[in-house]
Formats: sequence, C-alpha cells, structure tokens
Amino acid sequence: VQDYISGAFFEKTTSKLTVVDAVVSDSLIELGAGPIEVALGAQYRDEFLDRDGNDLVNADAFAFLIGAPDFDGERAVKALFAETLIPISSEINLSAAVRYEDYGGKIGKTLDPKITLLYRPPGNITVRGSYSTSSRAPSVYQISGVNTSLDQVSDPLTGSTAFIAVRDLPAAAEGRDIKEERGNAWNFGVSWRTDSGFSLDLDLWSYKFSDVIIEENHQVVVNTDPTGDRVIRSPGGTILTVLVDFTNASSVKTSGMDINARYVFDTPIGVVTPFFEATHAFNYSLVRLVGDDPIEGVGARNFANFGSPTPAWRINAGLSYVFDAHSARFYVRHLSSLDDDQIVRGVQNGLIDSMTTLDVQYSLALENIWHTFSAASLQIGVINAFDTPPPYVSTNGGFESRTHDPRGRQVYIRLEAGF
Repeated sequence: VQDYISGAFFEKTTSKLTVVDAVVSDSLIELGAGPIEVALGAQYRDEFLDRDGNDLVNADAFAFLIGAPDFDGERAVKALFAETLIPISSEINLSAAVRYEDYGGKIGKTLDPKITLLYRPPGNITVRGSYSTSSRAPSVYQISGVNTSLDQVSDPLTGSTAFIAVRDLPAAAEGRDIKEERGNAWNFGVSWRTDSGFSLDLDLWSYKFSDVIIEENHQVVVNTDPTGDRVIRSPGGTILTVLVDFTNASSVKTSGMDINARYVFDTPIGVVTPFFEATHAFNYSLVRLVGDDPIEGVGARNFANFGSPTPAWRINAGLSYVFDAHSARFYVRHLSSLDDDQIVRGVQNGLIDSMTTLDVQYSLALENIWHTFSAASLQIGVINAFDTPPPYVSTNGGFESRTHDPRGRQVYIRLEAGF
C-alpha cells in the first residue's frame, strides 16, 4: 500500500548559454576637449533549455506537487552594437550607443539607441540627463517551458483560500505568439557638492513599457471566470489547478525620484557622516489589456494584478563613524505602508502597516595586525536589531514575501582579507 501511494518526484533540468563577443575600440577625431572615443562590437548567443521528468511527473501523479510534462527549447541570437563618447567641450560630454539584435522567427529584429548628456559647469553642480529605448524578448522558458507551482488562491464562489496548483502553459505548444517587450526611459539628475563636505544627488526618472511580458496572475484568472476551462475543479467543486499563460500586457508606466544626501565632517574623535537615501514612486500605472482602465499601483500590494508590491517610499537613513582602524554604521530602513487588495471570504484585507528596522555594524581594520594580508577587516553586525516582525498579511506565513523580510534579528561575524 505504501509503494502504491508514494512515489519519487524526479526532474532533470539542463540550461546552456554560449556567448561569443568581439569588441574593437579606438580614438578618432581630436577635439578641443579631447578625442572622440568609439567602440564597435558583435555578439552571438545560443540559448538552450531542457527539462525531463520521470513517468510519474509526466503523468501528473502527485496529489500536492502534481507534476509537469517535459519540454525543450533553443534559439540563436545575433547582435551588433556601437558606442561613442564625444567631449563637446571641457564642460559637456555626450555619449551615444545603439544595439541591434536579430532573434529570427516571429520575434525578429530590434534596434535600440541610448543618448546621455553630462554637464559640469564651473562650481559644485553637475547636471546629467539620458534617454533610451529597450527591447526584451520572451525567454526560451516563456516560449517553450511549462511548470507547476503551488500558490495561494481565493475562490470567489466559496470564499475559501487554499494552496492550489498553478501551471504555466507553453506559448509555442499552444500556437500563441509572445511579442518582445518595448520600453523607453529618461532620467534627469543634479548633483551638488560643497567644500564643507555636504553632497546632494537628486534624480528624476520615468519608465514606460508596452507589450509587457507577464505571467498571468492566477487570482485574476480565477476572478475573471471562476468556472471557465482554465479553472479546473473536482467533481465536488474544489479548485484543483489554475492554468495561466505568459502573455503581453498592455503597458506599465512608472516614475519617481531618488534622493541621496550626506554630510561628511571631521571631529577630534573621528569622521562622522550622517546620510539619507530614499526612493519615492510618483506613479505605477498598470494596464493589462488595451481598453482596460489603468490600475494605480503605488502604495499597493498588487496581489490581484500583474504588478509588484510598490511602497510609495523606501528610505535608508543613518550615521557612519570612522576613527583610525575602527568604524561603526547605523542604518534605519523604512518601507511605507501598502493597501492590500487580496480578498479573503469576500472581504478585502485592508492596510499592510509600514515597517522600520535598525541595522548596526562595527568594523576593525586588521592590516596593521596581519601584515601578510591587505584590506583585512573584521566585521560584527546585527540586522533588524530590535527584532521587528513584518506586518501581518493574510497569506501563508503571514507576511508579504516580495517586500518584507520575516527572519527577525540576525547576528553575523565576517572576516575579510586579501593577499
């Protein structure tokens, strides 16, 4: 009886990537501020992925892990690229780059440029800006692969929540096309340095993506058509398996701001540096299909869509202290709260609280003790010194695994040395 109900789950996965690069670079025309630098290159990539399971895996014979069919896929990609740096003047540098890739087949060819301008006027201010486009082709796995995972699913018909088998469907086997993802990005930044030791970096950024390659959200599939062909149920009505696709979403638009400020000053007992680093998201707009209303994902968990948890603020602030061979650092890390869009038993969960933790580290330089070694140091530290638990979320484990660390206080000792 035991042999009948138990079996070995065995899979062998083979992944191979072969890359051949060729790059040449040289200086060309001499300008007043320096020569024009140019680099040209070519690349060939061969990608292969194969997975082979035993008979029980292929037969979906397991009650909990289910199983999965075998698959394999391969493709070759050719690329050409070029980059140049042009010193327009002693204050202005212009760099430009372009990359061409040929994937063949239904994906075809892509061409993406990038241009960056750096302006360093006399004084303590530097201004920079850039604009670029990008392409991301579907991976071999997204085209040919299939996988079964266990995910938490809420059944809108019964209000129950359980871990259910979620299976990716291979696009190639189903005759579906996945287009390459297209994007464009711009950045504008200013840096300010003072003679007193104060520095400030401010960057504004924006990314826009179309035909975003996503794995469909299993909860969206269930909510959209809870009795459809892609929600497989037992004769009693319990969900057994949810089938999801890799597909192209309509668009993602996000913008925000990065701030980095610090002040370095000497004291009779060492160098003290207070610092502040933060990322603030202005918007995170998600559109799954053309014609759908955009979903604003800033400050949301985004459980019921294809987005990621996006706190409005991520902040690191603290203080560092260096004296002779000793140094100490204190980090306060803060993640702002999230609206939880998961619905359990017909009720939306509500608010996920913010999380703030403290990290402490002490380092001792050992070069003067161990003359055989260079850059030797001993580090002792505590992560999450106050053992702050992650905010509660109504899911397995009780926390948002994509955002918060549940491990609590961690103490470490690290010895580093070069020789």
